[in-house]
Amino acid sequence: MKISFHCKKCRKGLRTEYETCGCPDDIVLKGITMRCKTCTRVITPKNYTERHIVDGAKDGKYFI
Repeated sequence: MKISFHCKKCRKGLRTEYETCGCPDDIVLKGITMRCKTCTRVITPKNYTERHIVDGAKDGKYFI
């Protein structure tokens, strides 16, 4: 299952996807910085687990 990330502020895609691996308690996206091209918002996810991302995703989209 692929989950694509979208900006929570402007709702545009961040051109970043996460492929689930089946380890729900592992910390993922550590040390990653994403920047929205539209509103120039910078996002650095910290302590995100795969379970947190999968539970928060709707229709394969996660608004961060």
